Amino acid sequence: PVAAVATLENRSSGSWEIPPKTINGSRVLPGEVRLESGLAFIRFDSGATITLEGPAALMIETSMRAKLLSGKALINAPESAHGFAIILPHGETVDLGTRFSVVVNENDATCEVLEGRVMMKHESNDQKEYLENGQVMIMNQEGMEPLEYRPSMSFSPDDKKPQILRSSHEATVVLSNVREGYI
Repeated sequence: PVAAVATLENRSSGSWEIPPKTINGSRVLPGEVRLESGLAFIRFDSGATITLEGPAALMIETSMRAKLLSGKALINAPESAHGFAIILPHGETVDLGTRFSVVVNENDATCEVLEGRVMMKHESNDQKEYLENGQVMIMNQEGMEPLEYRPSMSFSPDDKKPQILRSSHEATVVLSNVREGYI
């Protein structure tokens, strides 16, 4: 039998296309979940948490590894989850003690470090990049490149970086037009 590797916590009123058991506190088995809308909070047995914003598709593999197939996710990996990996269409992002967001679109994936540090690795050319607080990297089939903040990307003419509104146990809000939308 396949063992559960995570727990569904604080499910919002979102709707599921491919649901796990959707009762708060339900154990989640490895496999694909698809959230049509709303938010879902998944706590892995390693201690890592993923907040999915629908529409999103996530393949849960182990307590230390998941693949974001599409959509937006916010990952918080405490010390117990050091090395937690999010697989992306053209590579992976590995936690080095941090909180970060990833967005997967049709042609690329974007990673933004909110706190701490991550390592991104491209699958075909073995390019590795280390990102720290506030850095953003775009990964596509050709490789990876950092995204530099430009005044046209900011909400306020005086602020060239995204505005991060600190998290609570209910939500983390990041206002940024660097990526499409909000988390």
